[in-house]
Amino acid sequence: MKTLRLMILAGFLGAAAVRADSTVSGIWQGRWLFVRFNIQVAQWNSQVAGVATVRPVLGSTYVYHFNGTAEGNRLSGAHHSGHRFEGTRTTEDVVEGILTTRRGRTLRLTLRRSAP
Repeated sequence: MKTLRLMILAGFLGAAAVRADSTVSGIWQGRWLFVRFNIQVAQWNSQVAGVATVRPVLGSTYVYHFNGTAEGNRLSGAHHSGHRFEGTRTTEDVVEGILTTRRGRTLRLTLRRSAP
């Protein structure tokens, strides 16, 4: 029984290590109410940069260029106007976090990778 527990623990640790070392580069998508988010991310080492396109159902399309970091499963990014995102990579293709606007409004987002 002890051996089985150790094997399960080793499997979880191995999966976490793979997830922490893999890149977040790719196209990520999410929704908040009736607003769609499409985010293209490029990662090199622990630095990330990208373009976030925000499309409300009614109205204009907004484009934000951002920079940030990816350390382990923790992600962060910011736009020069003050919008920022803090999140955690929960699986290989899912990131969950909080987008804080420059005026302080917080939105809980779940982003899913649609393309590597």
